[in-house]
Amino acid sequence: MRKVITTALVLLLVLTYALATPLNTSAASDDASKYVTLDGEWNFKLYRKYGRMFQYFAYTGVNIVWEDNDAAILPDYETWSKWEKVSVPYDSADTGGLLPITREDGSDFFPSWSEAWFCRKFELPADFTSKETITLLLGIIDDNDVVYINGHLVAASGFIDGNGNPTLKIKETGGFDYTNADSSAQVKFEKSYWEVQREYTIPANVLNFEGENEIAIRIYNNNSFGGFYSGRPIAICGNDLAVRKVKGLPSTPVSSALFEAVVAKQKEAIESGNIELFAETVYDGYNNNGMDKEGRVAEIQEYFDKYTSINVTDTNAGYYIDDEGGYWYSAKRTITGTNKETGTEETIMDGDIEVCYILVGDAMYERGNWSRCYSVSYYSGLFDRELTYSIYLPIGYWENTSKEYPVVYLLHGINSSSSSFVNVDRIQDHMDQWISDDLIVEMIVVMPDSGKQSFYRDTAYNPQNHDGTGPWQTHITSEIREEIESKYRALKDRKFRGITGISMGGYGAMKIGTSFPDLYSSVASHMGALSEDSLNSLKSLSEELLKEYSFYLDCGLQDGMVDYQGTVKTHEYLLSKGIEHVYSLRNGGHNSAFYMEGMPYSMKMHSDHFIANGLENYGEGQFIVREPVFKDAAGNTLTKLVPSADLRASVSITNNGEAERDACLIVALYSADNSVKNISYIEGKVGAGQTYNFNAGFKLPADVTGHYVKVFVWDSISGMRPLSNAVTFE
Repeated sequence: MRKVITTALVLLLVLTYALATPLNTSAASDDASKYVTLDGEWNFKLYRKYGRMFQYFAYTGVNIVWEDNDAAILPDYETWSKWEKVSVPYDSADTGGLLPITREDGSDFFPSWSEAWFCRKFELPADFTSKETITLLLGIIDDNDVVYINGHLVAASGFIDGNGNPTLKIKETGGFDYTNADSSAQVKFEKSYWEVQREYTIPANVLNFEGENEIAIRIYNNNSFGGFYSGRPIAICGNDLAVRKVKGLPSTPVSSALFEAVVAKQKEAIESGNIELFAETVYDGYNNNGMDKEGRVAEIQEYFDKYTSINVTDTNAGYYIDDEGGYWYSAKRTITGTNKETGTEETIMDGDIEVCYILVGDAMYERGNWSRCYSVSYYSGLFDRELTYSIYLPIGYWENTSKEYPVVYLLHGINSSSSSFVNVDRIQDHMDQWISDDLIVEMIVVMPDSGKQSFYRDTAYNPQNHDGTGPWQTHITSEIREEIESKYRALKDRKFRGITGISMGGYGAMKIGTSFPDLYSSVASHMGALSEDSLNSLKSLSEELLKEYSFYLDCGLQDGMVDYQGTVKTHEYLLSKGIEHVYSLRNGGHNSAFYMEGMPYSMKMHSDHFIANGLENYGEGQFIVREPVFKDAAGNTLTKLVPSADLRASVSITNNGEAERDACLIVALYSADNSVKNISYIEGKVGAGQTYNFNAGFKLPADVTGHYVKVFVWDSISGMRPLSNAVTFE
């Protein structure tokens, strides 16, 4: 065990960070208040229905079963103001903000495979913008949309022409055009944009300032509910600062030569190929989407290994401070370099960046976002290419470094990805809330990206169909599982490993979960594409094994994508075997709103299963930090601060786990004005099955009036992750 007792300047600066004088905030040329929200009351009109407009795959034609072509023409205020009023997003938790398919009397509201208008007025002040373009944020729309402002067609999502190019050439009555002799004038369905946040750049000259404006949106509803998802901002923004404000990003500008200097230093390091210089700018406690400082530096080193003549160009750069004192640099960054092997110039990266920095005394470092829900790229040996997954980590994961967690693998549906759980469903917000409400235990949720049409099967790989063929079952059962269990503190026990799936993923969860009883013991299917194949896998389990499982099943009676009878048959089989399970066959279609309504219950099923299998006692006492004891140099116990005493704080730490753990004891003396006057600390490693006593301290001043001591137990000075609550001694 390595012992260090010192009044380390770096540690003092870290502990006084919260008391440090912030950088100067500055008056920006943009005004963050220049936005107008567009949620609330809109007017609605259904004007066309299809026998089947489109599904997840584009069709070569459409079949209109009813339409009102007069209403389909872009309406004026005199027309649309007489239409039905609806709230946007719709005020119903059951639909996630979307409009229902039918009304309570059974008549059409916004049925599957239909088109409808959403219209409203809004006013803008004379000084709304000085820009040539403004930003229109429309949240997430299910499924496709065509947007008009003051009679001008300004944006659309989900349509291509006959040449495969995005098109705005929508007919005056909407709909599609598959037969136009001019292929560039055709209007075809590209894909559903139900997962995509709409952010449109609009010419400012179509707007009326200091006056009224009209916005009209054609929304094409594919399957189940349609309209605007709740929980996303819907607004028109006059400048970039207002966009940041509406999105909830840091939007208080800050002016600082120090801040600008560290950003410039990082660019200089990248362009000069100086990895040591770059490493100097990264905080020892760096964590960005799970990557530590070593990983961040290695990421930049990869640039240097492959490229020369690297150039970094940032546009639309901004420096901001958030409400918690974090500093953020935002820019559109392009990095180019000359490939060492080919001699050609290539783009290394091109995209928006949001980089978090920390002020420590008079120095600033890149700190990372310390996110708990993010996407990870990794090399797949099975597919010999980069693949991704998203992961949710519970509150306290980064702080409770000795705790291991149960895991639920959450499988996406057809033509979807893990981003739908993160960006559309806001899985982090929901999981945090369910855990906070004590509905479920703390757990890790892993969301693999596993082939958009794979059905989670192992098949012969066809490079022409890389999203539908290949060893996708093995990807779940072996590769992803091993990736998670090697990089995260996941319990490696089938009793604490569950699997849930949506639609195609529901089939995958049931098939994989019951085919590998040595790996999983709780299974959930939301609106699953369950079949005889998945049912046969369930039937292959012995009655003894079956009793060790927990199940959740649901499907919608109006689901047009899967046959709910597959769910019914699975339910009936479990009933026949006397297996208790959670089952919900209810009104609803095939979309995010439906499965998110059921997800708290499926997560509770997993949670209850983990508890029933001993989770609350599993690893109990793995890492025990006992209360500190305070003594003087003679070994006498102190009950309060004694002037001029040689104070020593002692903490006993026991590691009952199977691996060696880092630990650090910090003792800090504060004065009445909350400034740090002295620090002592000790770092060490606690071996598996071992107990160590950590001791640190210092001589107290002659006058201790108003002074107090705080004792911290962290994993390390660089990591700063608490292993127990701080203790105050006065």
